[in-house]
Amino acid sequence: MSRFDQPTLVRYSSIAADEGGKRRTVRPRTVIYGGLMTALTAAAIVLLLGRVPFEASVNRAPGSLYQLDADGFVRNTYLLKITNNEPIDADVDCFVRLHGLDGAQLLTQRVTLGSEETKTVPLIIRLAPSEDLQRTIPFLVHIRSPSGELLLPTTFKTASSVGGGDG
Repeated sequence: MSRFDQPTLVRYSSIAADEGGKRRTVRPRTVIYGGLMTALTAAAIVLLLGRVPFEASVNRAPGSLYQLDADGFVRNTYLLKITNNEPIDADVDCFVRLHGLDGAQLLTQRVTLGSEETKTVPLIIRLAPSEDLQRTIPFLVHIRSPSGELLLPTTFKTASSVGGGDG
């Protein structure tokens, strides 16, 4: 490289350092890239810590808005689909409860899922008629397993002849 008046072919330098200028160790680009990497790492950690190891969805059973039973109760039927995302071979029990639907009867089967298994189970919810019963009642289906929990919003529908509200 002496032919080209250079000390070596490969070196770590900058144009400013070659021209005799001051070398900066902290540059704005370095600080911005470091801040972005820190923010992305923090977001990944938050997402991993908040991860629920199962997925669930609740939908109304096709073709049924509500039914009136012989004893006067209003019945809504839903389909609960639960997927266990854990790769561990142990079975996981999931428990289902209702929030926001006071006095309702929940009829369902026990839900036990194997590793990476999906099940769809029916949820039958019965509610006694009353004067202050609204046509549409929002509530939450609470699903809990030993490793996490989910709250799924849905609505309970009633007949106008059963309650007093317009909801």
